[in-house]
Amino acid sequence: MGLLRRWFGKRYERPDDTEDVFSANLQPKSGIYTSTSTIVVYDLGALKHRLDDDVDWWADPAEELVEINRRNLMIVGLGGDGFYDLDVVNEDGFARRYSLSFPSGRVFIGPGEMLTGGGDEPAPQHGGMFLDFEPGDYTVGIERIDERLRISITRAIAFENMVTEPIHI
Repeated sequence: MGLLRRWFGKRYERPDDTEDVFSANLQPKSGIYTSTSTIVVYDLGALKHRLDDDVDWWADPAEELVEINRRNLMIVGLGGDGFYDLDVVNEDGFARRYSLSFPSGRVFIGPGEMLTGGGDEPAPQHGGMFLDFEPGDYTVGIERIDERLRISITRAIAFENMVTEPIHI
């Protein structure tokens, strides 16, 4: 779906008969499909400056690292396209943790192909999920067991992300 939206822009919309992918506890019912082998977590306000950049600005590892280290984005390479089950939790103790700023509190978790750019921002009908948080600083952890991803989001004191190469799990 994301690729079609990128090719055809906002004209491409998912049919209205598609079931809502969220449950009452903010968990996706089915997970996330990616055709770019990536998943992203970011506050829409943190990447507003990328709105008019090329649609694939993030394919340049240098640009990706800039945004990760500025605490604007977590982008994670998954090693393959496809469907991934997703659990979003509020827990500490994840080995892989990154500091993110949520300036607006409107957070997107979804496939990399939905990243802000090319004049587009993610929309709920195109996949992924949106969560609302109090604006501020958060620690975002990620772990993977087979095709299941667990993402932890907790309010925390900001710390430096000193990432020197793209994140892969």
